[in-house]
Amino acid sequence: MGLTTCTGVIYEAFLSEDRLKTLFHGHSYTANPIACAAGLASLELTRAPSARTNGHALPQPTPPFGRK
Repeated sequence: MGLTTCTGVIYEAFLSEDRLKTLFHGHSYTANPIACAAGLASLELTRAPSARTNGHALPQPTPPFGRK
C-alpha cells in the first residue's frame, strides 16, 4: 500500500488525456515490501471475526485533505 498526495495545482498539471503529461514514476515506495506486509496485515485484521464485533472501537475516518 502506498499513497501519493499533492496540491490541486500539481494534480491538475498531470490530469490529461495526453500520455506525455503522465507522471510515470509514481510514488517512491511502489511495491515496498514493508508497505505490502502492512497492507496484508491490515486485510487480515479486517477479515477477522472480531472486526465485526469491535467495529465501534475504530477511530472515525480522517476528513479529506484540505477540509477543516
